[in-house]
Amino acid sequence: VTNQNNLSKDTELVKKLKDPTLKDRAFSELLDVYQERLYWHIRKIVNTHENADDVLQNTFIRIYKSIANFQEKSSLHTWMYRIAYNESIRFLEKNKKKSYANIDEVAESNLEILFEDEYFDGDEIQRKLNTIISGFKEKQK
Repeated sequence: VTNQNNLSKDTELVKKLKDPTLKDRAFSELLDVYQERLYWHIRKIVNTHENADDVLQNTFIRIYKSIANFQEKSSLHTWMYRIAYNESIRFLEKNKKKSYANIDEVAESNLEILFEDEYFDGDEIQRKLNTIISGFKEKQK
């Protein structure tokens, strides 16, 4: 019932978004409903808060500009997630600045980016890791 409810709400929202007189108000409603979910979807792909914010903004711009062309062959949710995914990949490709000699360099670079993120708590993760390692038997260490 909840899924059916969301589907009918999305269908109604799409109608409003396609109506030029209601588009801006409907877009504000769309932001309220989907902004956080799309943010976390994007964040998983681009890693940092700043990058996720940039990609999220680009995603919503693309959604706003493209809603009139939305053919409703998929759900609004699926369509927007696909746009978010494509924007994330586009962002990653555009920002490929380094070439890496091996997997260790990739891991090191990703760690640097992660530790620079103000929302990442490396100390907490280090404590958890140390707790797990201390639980290993001597042979496993």
